[in-house]
Amino acid sequence: TIKPTRSANWRDGLREAGPAFAYAEDEVVRVMYDGFAKARYHLLALPAEGSALSEIESVADLRGRHLDALRALHSKIDSVADSLRARVNCDVRVGYHSKPSMRWLHCHIISTDMDSPCLKTKYHWLSFTTDFLISPADVERLLQVDDDDGTALTADLKRRTCLVETTALACHRCHRPQKNMPTLKRHVAACSAAKMP
Repeated sequence: TIKPTRSANWRDGLREAGPAFAYAEDEVVRVMYDGFAKARYHLLALPAEGSALSEIESVADLRGRHLDALRALHSKIDSVADSLRARVNCDVRVGYHSKPSMRWLHCHIISTDMDSPCLKTKYHWLSFTTDFLISPADVERLLQVDDDDGTALTADLKRRTCLVETTALACHRCHRPQKNMPTLKRHVAACSAAKMP
């Protein structure tokens, strides 16, 4: 895992990530390795610098007027996710954190093995294994019903944000409750239940 340096404002670290983090880039999307990967494969997809979405701080700031640019971004993200699935033969989730800790719109592309030394807390676990991670399709659907005021998206994000506070720690495959992260990680390593969809 490549470790990023901490800037004066770590919340802006996505824009400060150097070439060592680069995975792929074009005029629509910039894909980079997550410096604190929460699974064996963990990428971040951001709007390319200067693109229509590059000044959006988080998923909560999206509105209906952004839908065309967002669909183009999601198309590129889907291609990266499909390529990763085929290359490493793993299941992958794609989504935005309902309440991200870092600034600038970014979408996670993460393998469902949830095997990483950086995966340390219940919050880390739940932010990737529950609906706290909102899919690109759900974001688009919510923006389609909004009258460009973000009401539906905002309400949905608030509901999802509560999940990390109210959901018990459990295996994302068999849903067996676990008392703490070390126990959970040992269980997941041996769990034979079907992989997470």
